[in-house]
Amino acid sequence: MEDKAYGADSVTSTMGYLEYTVLPLDPALMPGEMVKVLEYWETARGDRWAPPWSEFKLFDLPPRIIPMTVVVDVHDDGLAAARFVYRFWGTHRTELYGRENAGREVRDALPDKAGPVIAEQLGLVVKARAPALFRNVYPFKPAEVATCVTLRLPIASADGRQVDKIASTAIIIDNQDAFVGYVTAPGAITADGS
Repeated sequence: MEDKAYGADSVTSTMGYLEYTVLPLDPALMPGEMVKVLEYWETARGDRWAPPWSEFKLFDLPPRIIPMTVVVDVHDDGLAAARFVYRFWGTHRTELYGRENAGREVRDALPDKAGPVIAEQLGLVVKARAPALFRNVYPFKPAEVATCVTLRLPIASADGRQVDKIASTAIIIDNQDAFVGYVTAPGAITADGS
């Protein structure tokens, strides 16, 4: 797989809530079974730039990966920034965030202004029409952060012309307790979704 130009190597959100780095799409940088997800996507796409949703089956992913996987529908009217709406929100994410986000727009669903930064990452995948690997660093306290690696995979429209969905899986690689604290901290997401 050739690397696509994403236009960003390291980005910090304007409010400092989330930093991310675009990593090379290198299996050596993918923790756990993440490489199996990329391999599955590669097989499903065949000689096309991306597989259509009808050929990308979540149940074919490694079972331990599915709970931290999300799928967004891409709504791109070509006039403004694309909108991304969660179609699937893994069960472990529900446990971490304290709510189910399926049906919610990404920019509104995540705590502490992280949504716009995640939407920016998704936009990079739409623009490149290729998988992307990100290292996301979530600050919890000035001296404590949580880090996860996220693989984002484009899913083609039925006619193969555009990105229709993006499947993403994340693996927390450093300080899961801080990540839980970050997403459930005061001012973040509450159990009632406010």
